[in-house]
Amino acid sequence: MKYQAYILLRDSLISTHRIKILNNLLEPLLIIVVGLIVGFILVAMYLPLFQLGGGVI
Repeated sequence: MKYQAYILLRDSLISTHRIKILNNLLEPLLIIVVGLIVGFILVAMYLPLFQLGGGVI
């Protein structure tokens, strides 16, 4: 009985540790992806304005 509880606790701790490692690896990647999406939207919004202003001069 105690051995089964030990195995269950050990497996739970191992999976929790793996989730923390995966989270630490994915966090910078997600920040970069969100930054690229925001940058693309900003360029898509401002590029026509700059082209319109450049055509007037």
